[in-house]
Amino acid sequence: MPLSPAERSLLRHAALTLGVLGLLTGLATYADRRLEEQLLSTLAQKLRAAAALSASGLDSAGLDAVDGPEDMTSPAYRRARAHLGRVRDADPDFRYAYIVRHIEGHRWAFVADVDDADVDLNQDGRISADEEATLPGQPLDASHFNAPLLAALKQPGVDMNPVPDPPWGVNISGYAPLCPETPEAPCGRMVLGIDMRLSTALATVERIRSSLYVLAFALTGLIVVSTNLWLRARTALRRSARLQKQLIAAKVQLSKFVPDTVRRLIDDNPDNPSLEKAPRELAVMFLDLAGYTRLSEAMPRAEMNHLIESYFSAFLDVIREHNGDINETAGDGLMALFLTEDASAHARDAARCALAIQRRTQELNQRFAGSFPEVTINIGVTRGAALVGSTRFEGTSGARLTFTATGPVTNLAARLADLATEGTILVSEAVAEQVRDADGMQVEALGPQRLKNIDEPTPVFRLRSA
Repeated sequence: MPLSPAERSLLRHAALTLGVLGLLTGLATYADRRLEEQLLSTLAQKLRAAAALSASGLDSAGLDAVDGPEDMTSPAYRRARAHLGRVRDADPDFRYAYIVRHIEGHRWAFVADVDDADVDLNQDGRISADEEATLPGQPLDASHFNAPLLAALKQPGVDMNPVPDPPWGVNISGYAPLCPETPEAPCGRMVLGIDMRLSTALATVERIRSSLYVLAFALTGLIVVSTNLWLRARTALRRSARLQKQLIAAKVQLSKFVPDTVRRLIDDNPDNPSLEKAPRELAVMFLDLAGYTRLSEAMPRAEMNHLIESYFSAFLDVIREHNGDINETAGDGLMALFLTEDASAHARDAARCALAIQRRTQELNQRFAGSFPEVTINIGVTRGAALVGSTRFEGTSGARLTFTATGPVTNLAARLADLATEGTILVSEAVAEQVRDADGMQVEALGPQRLKNIDEPTPVFRLRSA
């Protein structure tokens, strides 16, 4: 029996619906695979870079002697564990940060570990042997991920093909060799690792996958109803996929930098932190990378960015170890504030920090010889009173707050950094008076100097290690 016009129309619509549904489902599946590959590739780069930078900021010297729980009180172990804590806290997706030592074959042993199960039960400010989930010397059988660990003894790498690993679960990992600060010394047998839960990495993919298939079914109905609406919906889908990809890339790459001073104020009083400007005694250090414009013109942008990150990341721990707080950064420099409770110690903290950065720069120049041009860091240090707190900028698009110090003391530090050449440290008279008799430091008077935007000649001193 011949089909009626209505039946033929119904069959055409059914065929069109199935064809469009199959086409869009295939497109969604392909987009899903490509998006997952791109996300995992980005995460691999992030883990490799994080492990390499974290390892470069930690000296392995002293950790060779950490073999068991009895060594948890050693300064080397405590420094390493504090460093691992900062590494893990730097990104909410990081789950574990640890250091392991190769024994033989697929046998390894933990040196230090920051674990979710670590709890400071007695509230004494440190994790003791009975409070830590993973102790120094605890064996690790790496039979199913031994190859990437062994490769990481020579260069940073990642393990993006995990298997279930009780009790730690399924993780993707970034590894880097742990080396001593002395450039000519061998890297030894230790690896720094950072783990990320695989389910966290794939959660974004699952959300996007669901969105893609829901959109595919919705668009199928729209196409059957109207070709014009289908074309518009397809354009919207492509735009949505592009925006999703951009948002994922932005989430991976962007990070928030909040001064430690602000964090402490918010921790002390989360409901109403005292961020208003108030007069404070402090020391200010300005650090400037000499020849930045010349280097940026001579080097590819990616290499220049890697150079800045490598050096400035190394300076971060140095500044924190000397009670400093990075307040502002620019392409070629940074500003650090020294605001401890003991006002008499500000200048000495800042001066010792400047000398430590000078030494660290020399070490990095030796380590990166042949890879980067030699870097010269000029530093200016002052001490005095300034207004410290938040500055509010408000426009039609909203308000923005910055936490900083303002006053002649900050201007003088910047001008001293401008005046410094060939990696010298120039300090003000107020700083020179406090560090003149301090151990390990000496100052040399350079006489009054003309400084930009300062009317009267200013006494300037050069700081050196004794």
